[in-house]
Amino acid sequence: MSNVLMLWPDITEDIPSLIKKNYPDCVDVRNLYKKTNKFRRVIRRIRSELHLSTAQYFDDWIDDIGKYSKIIIHANPINQSVPAVLRKKGYDQRIIYWYWNPVCNCVSPKKIDRNNCELWSFSKDDCEQYNLRYNSTYYFMKPDFCTGDTDRDLFFIGADKGRYQHLMKLKSAAEAAGLTTDFRIIKDKTSSEEGIYAERLNYTQVVELVKKTKAVVELLQKGQNGFSLRVMEGLFFGKKLISDNMALTEDDYPKDALFSIEPSDYEKDDQQLGRELKDFVSRKQIPIKRQIVDYYDFRNWLSRFDEG
Repeated sequence: MSNVLMLWPDITEDIPSLIKKNYPDCVDVRNLYKKTNKFRRVIRRIRSELHLSTAQYFDDWIDDIGKYSKIIIHANPINQSVPAVLRKKGYDQRIIYWYWNPVCNCVSPKKIDRNNCELWSFSKDDCEQYNLRYNSTYYFMKPDFCTGDTDRDLFFIGADKGRYQHLMKLKSAAEAAGLTTDFRIIKDKTSSEEGIYAERLNYTQVVELVKKTKAVVELLQKGQNGFSLRVMEGLFFGKKLISDNMALTEDDYPKDALFSIEPSDYEKDDQQLGRELKDFVSRKQIPIKRQIVDYYDFRNWLSRFDEG
């Protein structure tokens, strides 16, 4: 058993199950809470937000807690009281409270007692604003620089999150230039009733679609400045990337494999923007350096918590 414990709301979901499958020697992936009914989940969340103990809901990892030198908890309203509870139970090793989402879409660091845990984030802006420690995002699948046939030029998948109009602009411009697109926008609370939306896919299905794509599209959600899964997929599967993330540099992504979207691009007519997208997709791609890919590997991400 690894001496690092990673706690998740549900380890049957795609990402924790893939971490468990691909990195069994690095981390012990466990459910934070036992399965329970909806009423008890509501009570559990209320207790957490009131900073009351939720220990009665812990799964059986709590019986093995002495085996771990490090516990990683993904920041979430349902677990904000957990570090304090673990300290009261006598756990005296490292607790890392990890923000893999922007703070604005998660739990405020002001609600977490830093005497009980270390606060880390993938977002450099959030680190600066909230005095968090920085580690990059990570990826949990092995590199596979695809050489097989592709059947689409541009691919996007993700919740709307207020990005619908910009995504439709890219789709329209690409198709005006004769490019093939597959944009799967999932309806959420920001969505209008008039839009065209797709069903959710499991992550294995997403990966198969990425592998058959020439260029992956990433538009950041409001408040985000770290790298999303789309960037990781582009790197690990050797794909071109179309992104509005101004933090991306040539050190992160090869210049010829990156199309940077500026706010002014949305003001261009479809023909002009479409020509630029077609030129980018058609251009010969410089191979992605393996050292860039390796940096985001889950194993190396874990090791950076021990650096400095």
